[in-house]
Amino acid sequence: DPDMTNRTDAGSKFTSKIGSKNGLRISFFLDNDEYIGILGQKSGANVVLHNVDEYAPLLTKSVLVNAGTVTRMTLQQEKISRQSHPFSDCTDEWPDFLEVNEIYRSYRYTLEFCNYLCKQKTIAEECGCTDNFDWNFSTNEHIRSLAKKGCDVWNMTEYECLVSIYIEYENGVRDCECVNPCSENHYISTTSSASWPSPAYTSHLVSLMKQSQSTKVRKFVNEILAHSYSDEISKYLQNQKLKENFARLEVNFQT
Repeated sequence: DPDMTNRTDAGSKFTSKIGSKNGLRISFFLDNDEYIGILGQKSGANVVLHNVDEYAPLLTKSVLVNAGTVTRMTLQQEKISRQSHPFSDCTDEWPDFLEVNEIYRSYRYTLEFCNYLCKQKTIAEECGCTDNFDWNFSTNEHIRSLAKKGCDVWNMTEYECLVSIYIEYENGVRDCECVNPCSENHYISTTSSASWPSPAYTSHLVSLMKQSQSTKVRKFVNEILAHSYSDEISKYLQNQKLKENFARLEVNFQT
């Protein structure tokens, strides 16, 4: 619903039905004027779809919803169950070698996030920094103090150390002692996108955004309506401004 644009108090949304008409629809206000020069090469919103009891893997599983587009994600849930010892070495517990604190232990164990934290722990130990925002994951005070410092890409010593460790993990020179979980849920997604909003939908979207609970959105809409042009030029400029500053996401389930 467009009224959810940039709201932090929208609460949880649920659906128990399948099909494109029964999922989540949300519009993102990107506020292009706030983008900073070379740092704002792409305009859009990073979105992560994950299980509610898993840590959101923003750096590894995010999907970019581009400005001026509607992105539709159709999901199909896949459940996997594995037999534990002696049939396999699977686990649903966080391994002791990671020294993960209670906050992170409260998340469901996943192989992907275990490998991710393992690499960050190695980078912290050997490079004295990390390239992630999860610096406080460890109960080890020394690791936590090292991980708190972000690796500086302009510092060649730190950068070369960081890259070499990633390459060694990728080439199998290094390996994390992470194993498969005994139970896991996957979402297989099919993604498609199209230009949005269409010229025909522009006036309707503007009228909806004028009623938004976001002060920034209402201010933006009032600004694009303040210019006086012919009807055709006004509609064109409004459509272009909306495309530059908004993105749309639709998520639904299939059987």
